[in-house]
Amino acid sequence: MAKPIPFNRRWQQNQLAQLEAAEAVPAQPPAETPPPVQEQVQSLIASVHEALSPPAPDEEFDPIALVQEYLRASPHEVDAVLYARFESRCLGCGEPIRVGDPIRRHPQWGRYVHADCCHRPRAAGFYTVVARYSGQCRRCGQPITPGEQIAYRAGNGWVHAACAQRSEGTP
Repeated sequence: MAKPIPFNRRWQQNQLAQLEAAEAVPAQPPAETPPPVQEQVQSLIASVHEALSPPAPDEEFDPIALVQEYLRASPHEVDAVLYARFESRCLGCGEPIRVGDPIRRHPQWGRYVHADCCHRPRAAGFYTVVARYSGQCRRCGQPITPGEQIAYRAGNGWVHAACAQRSEGTP
């Protein structure tokens, strides 16, 4: 029985075989970029330089006009209409959102409101949802059980909906 070849010798033999195989393949010159692609690249670079160049000093720059134009523009990025999977309360009109109602995310508040309330001013100071987990009311200290209406108030956390309505006038 023959002795097995040690690992190092096998590795050296494989490396040598790879080098010989690489030398056997003739080196190919790099392919040149076709002229139309080069022209497109040059035109793209020129357009970027034009866009980044500062305005000429003789041009009139009025920042107030830019702000007024921005304010006249319609609100940006309104999300698509979805259908509610959970009960909640609309911050736009204060009415409840029922399962299946068309809703969309308000662009400023980041909360879901009725699809028609997307551009209204804020009517409700808090929003309510049906509790899915048990917890403790941060206002009265009583337990919150799944199925109850609860509300989220910034600074207070999750509280009973009744506790949120009682504290509406107080900070």
